[in-house]
Amino acid sequence: MSAQLLPDIDLPDDLPPLVKPGVYDLAFVDYRTAMMFMGKAPKLVMTFRIVTMGEFFEVELQRYYNVKRIYGKPQRYGRFKPSSRGAFLREYLTLFSGMGSRIDRIPMSKFENALIEGKVETVTRSQGKDIPKELQYSVIKELRSVK
Repeated sequence: MSAQLLPDIDLPDDLPPLVKPGVYDLAFVDYRTAMMFMGKAPKLVMTFRIVTMGEFFEVELQRYYNVKRIYGKPQRYGRFKPSSRGAFLREYLTLFSGMGSRIDRIPMSKFENALIEGKVETVTRSQGKDIPKELQYSVIKELRSVK
């Protein structure tokens, strides 16, 4: 069979975005809970929009956190319990310096009107293997400060 008879394959429309690594101003969009890696890893997935003017303005990226557990089904605005030594609590307390009057709950609403400086990186490896350049994508690696 000659190569000219073989059909072309369309790439998926939902490839994650790829932006230049760096530090960007971010606005909170929403969050969801998820079970990843065959249902063995509870995660908090936060979505932010780049609000730094330029080529990547309004591109949405995710920040992934390991959490101790999620309550109920994984869903948008689902309840979760963060790890006491995990990245989510460290970043939350760095951004908002304090949990408020209730030490057993923290308000996610603090993200709603905050302009947050975040570090964006490109994911180049997955499961110990290099990702082809065409399939590499960007994630938020760290939330640094509220501006």
